[in-house]
Amino acid sequence: MAARYSNASVRPQIPRKVNVVSAQQPVVQYGKKGRILAMPPSTKSRKLGRLVQDQREAKGWSLRRLAELTKTDAPYLHRLERGEYRHPNPTILAALSRQLSIPLANLFALADYPMARGLPDFEPYLRAKTDLPEQAIAQLQEYFDLLRQKYGVGEGNRRSET
Repeated sequence: MAARYSNASVRPQIPRKVNVVSAQQPVVQYGKKGRILAMPPSTKSRKLGRLVQDQREAKGWSLRRLAELTKTDAPYLHRLERGEYRHPNPTILAALSRQLSIPLANLFALADYPMARGLPDFEPYLRAKTDLPEQAIAQLQEYFDLLRQKYGVGEGNRRSET
């Protein structure tokens, strides 16, 4: 016989799937064994999604086309673009990197994955590590480029030979 609880706050709470109340509140999805699969967007996950969406749209591709090219499904990419995956599948990020011509280090930085070698470009690094507005990031990138030219430092932080 199941125990009955007179006070609802005493009853053990087991998280299940949360229904969407509005478009502003994304679904928290749970997989087998109660593992969280998708969560409300974080700042970084939104930035990652926006980057992927912008690059996809710049190429004129639909979600389905990108899904075909990356050998994944369109609903996963849709959720990724909405920022619902805080730690998206690294294999899918690698495929997106190849198809969208985005450095993998940039995608990994926005997904909070460590990279053994290589650093992200300056702008994605700033997006991942700061909450600066886009205008400030663009200004910092311009200044960074100016300093690189002034001191003869090229891509990869190597001094250009004169």
